[in-house]
Amino acid sequence: HQDILAAQKKHDDAVAEYKKQAGEAEQAKGEWTAADSRLAAVKPGYQLAVEAEDKAEKKYLKEEAEVAPAKAAADDTTWQEETKKLKAAEAAIALLRVQVEKLNAEYTHPSK
Repeated sequence: HQDILAAQKKHDDAVAEYKKQAGEAEQAKGEWTAADSRLAAVKPGYQLAVEAEDKAEKKYLKEEAEVAPAKAAADDTTWQEETKKLKAAEAAIALLRVQVEKLNAEYTHPSK
């Protein structure tokens, strides 16, 4: 008789454990379903945000890549040296012009 009662108790305990585990699983499933529903509600907005972030990152990388060449061009001062050379050449040409005009004025053609 004790063996039967012990077997019955063991079975009852197993049924209680099963019901407890099944209840916990059902509760977890409900939480999962609710979380999944919340995720489904925000997923389109999230996807748009991810796409916008990707697009903004690509634009930034493109613009950032253009900074170095633009800075190099902005820092380039060779034009100043070229301007100095050009002004010196213009001054030399003006001086030559004056000398040529002076020589022309002083020159007497042999036929005259």
